[in-house]
Formats: sequence, structure tokens, C-alpha cells
Amino acid sequence: MPPGTLLGNYKLLKALGQGGFGITYIAWDSQLRRNIVLKECFPLGLCSRDSDTSAIISPSTRKQDGSGKKGTMKSLRSLGEL
Repeated sequence: MPPGTLLGNYKLLKALGQGGFGITYIAWDSQLRRNIVLKECFPLGLCSRDSDTSAIISPSTRKQDGSGKKGTMKSLRSLGEL
């Protein structure tokens, strides 16, 4: 997503990196009034982004089984301990 995108109380500042699981951004949290790291679940090969709206496009034929949720929660807990 482009810098300046608003997601609730987060404003994306820049993308830090992208891997097979998703995209990591630095963002401004207007409630905490500080920069945070925000990770977007964007598995390569399973979805794409609409170039006009930045919305994620996921093939309707693929079943969403939640298999990435466990790893995401583990990563979030680790980050929260920093």
C-alpha cells in the first residue's frame, strides 16, 4: 500500500520489506503517538492488489483455512515483548 494510506488510527509511512508471507510497514499510531511496525498478511501467489484501489484480490476458488493465523499470532506475541 502506498505511503499515507490510513488504516484506522494507523498511517503508513513506508514499506520496510516483503517476504513470502506478507509486507512489513512502518506506520504512525495516532493513539499511541509513536511509530509502530505493521505487518500485512499478503501471501505471495495467493493474492494480488487492485492497482486502482489497493484492495487485496483473492481468488474466489481458494479456500481460506486460517493456516497462517498461528504463525502470525506467534510473531505478534514476540514483537509485543520487545
